[in-house]
Amino acid sequence: MVNQVWDSFQRWIDDDVERIPVDEKVVHESLAEAKHYLDAVASEKEEARKTISIEIKEKNAVIKLLKGDLKKACGKKYRQDSP
Repeated sequence: MVNQVWDSFQRWIDDDVERIPVDEKVVHESLAEAKHYLDAVASEKEEARKTISIEIKEKNAVIKLLKGDLKKACGKKYRQDSP
């Protein structure tokens, strides 16, 4: 509600008080849309970074478990082969 009132107020100022040309209004609107898009993309990038970080941690944990299993298996095989 407050945002709608503020937008109406800004339009009134632009149209009636300052009489901003139409071209400049279009540029202002394009700039506002670009800023909104940039914020959305930055948020999406941060979310992707977090997801990738979590996936890397999960893969590293699996690798660590597999290495431990491999060491255990190699140790048992070595003990079985020795007289």
